[in-house]
Amino acid sequence: VLGIPLISSQQKGPTDNSPNLDRLIPNKGYTKENVIAISSKANRIKNSATVKELRLVANWLEKQVKGDK
Repeated sequence: VLGIPLISSQQKGPTDNSPNLDRLIPNKGYTKENVIAISSKANRIKNSATVKELRLVANWLEKQVKGDK
């Protein structure tokens, strides 16, 4: 998702690169067709947001950063 490698490291504990098993559609549960491995960081970013909410945040942030140039 973020273009970072997934690295499993039990010695250090979870990191941004730690793999997480994520449900694509939360109410469908953990089935083979509904899960994917993504980084811990990506999973935290999308934790409870909808696609629409993520787009709104991304659009807002892009406008803020453009105004900073």
